[in-house]
Amino acid sequence: MAEALTSEKVTVQSATKQIRDNFTQLRVRSGEVEYVGEGMDNIVFRAKHDYLFRFAKDAGTSMQNEKEIQLLPTLQKALSLRIPNVEYAALQPNGFYFFGYKEVKGMPLTNQIIAAMEPKTKEDTVQTLATFLQELRRFPAEEALDVGIAERNLKKFVGDTWDKYVANFTSHFSGQEQKRLSTTFEEYLSDENNFKYSPCLVHADLGPEHILFDDKAQTISGVIDWSDMVVTDPAFEMQDLYQNFGEDFTRDILQKMDADVEMEVKHASFFTMVRNLQRFMRRIQSGDARAEINLATVKRELGNF
Repeated sequence: MAEALTSEKVTVQSATKQIRDNFTQLRVRSGEVEYVGEGMDNIVFRAKHDYLFRFAKDAGTSMQNEKEIQLLPTLQKALSLRIPNVEYAALQPNGFYFFGYKEVKGMPLTNQIIAAMEPKTKEDTVQTLATFLQELRRFPAEEALDVGIAERNLKKFVGDTWDKYVANFTSHFSGQEQKRLSTTFEEYLSDENNFKYSPCLVHADLGPEHILFDDKAQTISGVIDWSDMVVTDPAFEMQDLYQNFGEDFTRDILQKMDADVEMEVKHASFFTMVRNLQRFMRRIQSGDARAEINLATVKRELGNF
């Protein structure tokens, strides 16, 4: 995909034309496509009430979309929860990919929803997520690597984060915090047992907005937005659950998985610290006020070590 390609703003009209021209079997008419929203990477439209189409804005996102187009249909067969099951894919005039799938309906799974659940509903929710994660861990990593999903080397990932921190950001921590942070990173990086995992495919962004809940059925309806998926330590997946839903909920899921609960919770806390340190460094440089939230999270998790 040529990096020189540029993306013009996709409008409802141009999206309608592209969907209609490429997928005549959908029989999309004027007025049957609506704008849903957009992020930094994709702009999203809904067609015929229940199909979502994601249009890449740049070459890098187009390459990621291509990987999802190739992998998600195969992955869906291995999972009991619904994920975006790509049915339509084509190139925009600028050469960037766009693709469509039946919308996975539901509301973001929030802590407020979990807190309001009946005990049986909460137990079923925990079991559903545990089963989903077990299925994902069993999915052959080679199939993900074959379509170009990146493998994340955690020793390099953590080491690079530490080197960047040491070079530019130590002043944001007290002397005692710097010492504890140094010891925590050094202990992780020097323990070869931390890198003896069997790599597997991870979603890598299991926040509330990506785990959907069917309020009527009182059950998880699906998991969306696989654009960050990588192949790495399966314990890395638990970081998002730990940060977004808390340690107790994460422990409940791990127990249903028959996992090494203490080890995975410890790693979830460590990876929460690492990823928030990364976000802090990026945001403080750009003047993003959210950097202070990330810094507070790093210092909170540091207390666990």
